[in-house]
Amino acid sequence: MSAPVIASLLLVTAGTINGSNSDFAFPRATDPGGCIIELVASSEDRNHHQFDGFSPDGRLFAAGWYIPSDESASRVNERMAYLLNLETGERTDIPFLDNVASFSPDGSQLVSAAYQEDGRTDIVLYSLATREIEVLAPHANWDFLPSFSPDGRQIIFHSSRAGNPDLYLYDLESRGLTQLTTGDNWETHAQFSPDGAFVSYNERVSETDYDVRLLELATGETIALTDEPSEDSYPSWHPDGQHLVFTSN
Repeated sequence: MSAPVIASLLLVTAGTINGSNSDFAFPRATDPGGCIIELVASSEDRNHHQFDGFSPDGRLFAAGWYIPSDESASRVNERMAYLLNLETGERTDIPFLDNVASFSPDGSQLVSAAYQEDGRTDIVLYSLATREIEVLAPHANWDFLPSFSPDGRQIIFHSSRAGNPDLYLYDLESRGLTQLTTGDNWETHAQFSPDGAFVSYNERVSETDYDVRLLELATGETIALTDEPSEDSYPSWHPDGQHLVFTSN
């Protein structure tokens, strides 16, 4: 059996280190470009992961971890979600959630994809105040990677309920569900622009070819931001709404 690859969470900040590592909540280093890199989560037996996890005030971070399956592990012990205080380093487990989560704009709720007893995932809304959980638009197929619109009224996520993963928009007031993308390719990792007019996402064209796209919600028009035979993925918005950062090989 090959050794598991363990993923850690890193926080990168522009700036310089003043003081020793003992003065900070997390171990710090400076890369050759001058950015501060903080190791905020790591473990010898757990894979840590995140998606759109910052709280609105930037103090908390919603993260998840899982232990790769083996014959001795059960699902209930394989996954967990928690809140990480970026100022103190304190972790607080999130009851009933076992995956990464995104904050609502007012910071009162989390939306996540929670594993069900049959092994699939449903989109769930979790109240931080009451710890109540609500399943949104359940389906027999997998739903993943939800996040809120800037006004908190809608949630976007990807789902394989129509076959290949497509993007869906769920309205919290009307309880209506709208399929935003169709076709044979996979559309995932969607996030709203700061003004709520666009959605960024990555589309899998082939096993090794991913492109970054924009979807204008008012018109349904799709704009290709990258179109190279490479893996361009995981787009994320700058707060000014004029820039995107993404990964590429």
